[in-house]
Amino acid sequence: MTYVYFLGFFILCLKMDTSLQQEEIICTAPEIENGEVLEEIQEYKEHQVLEFQCDPSFTPADARSPKCTKHGVRAEWSPTPLCEPITCKLQLPGLKGTSYEPAYRNMFLAGEQVTVNCGNNHWIFSHQQVSVVTTCKEDGEWTITPECQEVTCSKRGVPHVSWDSRWQLTLKSGEMTRYGCARGYRRKDDRNDMATCTRDGWHPNPLCQVIACPQPGYPNAGIVGIDLEEYEYKDKVRFICNNGYEGEFTVTCGVNGWSRGLQCTERRCEKPHIDDANFIGDVSESYRQNDHIQYTCKNNVDIIVTLTCEENGWNETQSCSEVLGCGTAPIIADGDLKYARKSNNSHNEMVEYMCQAYYTMEGEPYKTCVNGVWTGHMRCIQPCTVNEDDNRQHNITFKYNGSTYFTHDEIIGFRCARGIPVGSVSLLQRCNSGVIVLPTCQEF
Repeated sequence: MTYVYFLGFFILCLKMDTSLQQEEIICTAPEIENGEVLEEIQEYKEHQVLEFQCDPSFTPADARSPKCTKHGVRAEWSPTPLCEPITCKLQLPGLKGTSYEPAYRNMFLAGEQVTVNCGNNHWIFSHQQVSVVTTCKEDGEWTITPECQEVTCSKRGVPHVSWDSRWQLTLKSGEMTRYGCARGYRRKDDRNDMATCTRDGWHPNPLCQVIACPQPGYPNAGIVGIDLEEYEYKDKVRFICNNGYEGEFTVTCGVNGWSRGLQCTERRCEKPHIDDANFIGDVSESYRQNDHIQYTCKNNVDIIVTLTCEENGWNETQSCSEVLGCGTAPIIADGDLKYARKSNNSHNEMVEYMCQAYYTMEGEPYKTCVNGVWTGHMRCIQPCTVNEDDNRQHNITFKYNGSTYFTHDEIIGFRCARGIPVGSVSLLQRCNSGVIVLPTCQEF
């Protein structure tokens, strides 16, 4: 009898357990503070996922999505769907060189601000800033990362610099290293070969600068071509001595400035020795070009003879012989008499000259017969010619409407037919005694 009773009780319990196992697990949609469920579902089955979102300035407390989960005989959401305020975090204590105001908080809500202060050898946001205010955003990030960076300088990519040591490629603020400069460049401070890392980068700045020479000047000489305010390394400048002086030379811009130029030698005429002559006024032992001296002959004091010191000496033969006339006026290169030529010209008779087209007259256009000798000096200076072949060869054309001929001392402007100018010759050139230096352009 007892056996039958226990067997019946066991069968009843077994049926109740089977009934509970067959009962379905149901989770109801929760009420989420500072958030909301995205789906219009009131009941969720086991293992279904709850989709929800948090209000602005809040974020899910757990990154995992909540699932309807059986816990014993109960149905629960795991993890629990919660929304917590979005916060920005600070690392305390701050990294080396970094401090905060306020100093002892490491959690901040959206909209709250922190002042970040950096040490002398650190920066934030830019190399020149040592303090900045940063704000916590609604996504939990700071408007400016609240970390100070150490001031450093890199040896990589510094133009025209050669470093004595390459093993340490990055230096900290205040550290120094020795350096040199590439060919054509010099240290900004010639007395100091050390580069120092600073908040603003390498000092001095720039470490190396192009070698340049100011416009050279030499007494009694002028530059051939267009003169510049400044010239670069290896540029050459040609000089011709002024009227009354002789010589020409070229100087080159180098590491130590201009190479040494020559001195112009002054042209002088020695005091003339004339028998039976009386000089008028003071007499010197030598005379400069274009100086004059006068004398009369003892046998004819009425005639005053004027001598001029010219490029090749006195302008005429000095003598006190009988006063003579002159023959046909001399021919000058690239010029002619303005009027008809005569075979005989009397003493003191004057003739006038003119130059060919485009030639420039230098000196007075007159010669005078003085005691059998023609006096007076002039010359016709040759023009410059630039033809289409020249232009084509240098890839240039005239800046303005130009002709083939240009007079002495005339300035001619050029421009590139294609490409850009190369070399040190300017696009603006001056005609000098038939010579003109043409610029060159190169097409890329």
